[in-house]
Amino acid sequence: ERCKMVSHTIVVNVERGMAAGQTVTFKALGEQRPKRLPGDVVVKLKQEDHAKFKRRGDDLHMNIDISLKQGLVGFQISFMHLDGRQVFLKID
Repeated sequence: ERCKMVSHTIVVNVERGMAAGQTVTFKALGEQRPKRLPGDVVVKLKQEDHAKFKRRGDDLHMNIDISLKQGLVGFQISFMHLDGRQVFLKID
């Protein structure tokens, strides 16, 4: 019984809210050897820092600088969310 080397592309779907350190397991897609069951491929998620957003638990936080006047009378701001949506924020 012979095993041959074959390359596969594995697509990992990372869903919203998945945390750093979570794993996605692909059963029996690992290395094969004669007379042995193939192993699993385990992908462990690593979180990278973002320039605007910081993650705290399941929430995203963003700091913005405002003037004293804006703080007292209100303001409007828009920004691009991670999923590409334009978010409008109005504080009265």
